[in-house]
Amino acid sequence: MNLPDFEVCLAQVGSDISPSELSALHGSICGLLCAKPDLGLLELTTILPKMGQAAVLESAIVDQLADILMASRLQLDDEEMSLVLWLPDDETKLVIRTACLADWCSGVLAGLSELAGEALSKIYAESRNEDSDNMDAAEALRDFTSIARIVDEPITGSDDNEDDFIQICEYCRVALLLFKEMLRGPDKQDSIH
Repeated sequence: MNLPDFEVCLAQVGSDISPSELSALHGSICGLLCAKPDLGLLELTTILPKMGQAAVLESAIVDQLADILMASRLQLDDEEMSLVLWLPDDETKLVIRTACLADWCSGVLAGLSELAGEALSKIYAESRNEDSDNMDAAEALRDFTSIARIVDEPITGSDDNEDDFIQICEYCRVALLLFKEMLRGPDKQDSIH
């Protein structure tokens, strides 16, 4: 299942929601789903205001919320790694797409913190041990924090920056799947040695 078209949704919400807020919404949903894969729509609508995203529920995007939640869940669970970051299309200026990516990462961190704050603290604490399995996850969490602050950096539309943006998006996509795996624990069918 595909996410709704970003540009169409942006047009529907008009000036009520910015592109960055749409991306942050998707990031938040992804972070929440990593912590709680069976998150329902009712619970989501209860959590979003606590995360500072009440405006989402007062805009036209609320009509698409069930589709965004379902598509995000299916993409996160897809073994083919079909996860797509909900960002403006390539025709949008790089500076706007970068701000949206920063807010998407911020949303992921907020979603993870909302439902898995204790687990994140444990991952950070265990990552100090060089033998820890959580070193990659802790590093990715730190990277997401850095990306969330990237809007403070000057950005131009050069080809090098475009390539960097694509690589960072791919890294974020893979890191999100790492977060999901780190929080889910072993499946019942996984063998433990």
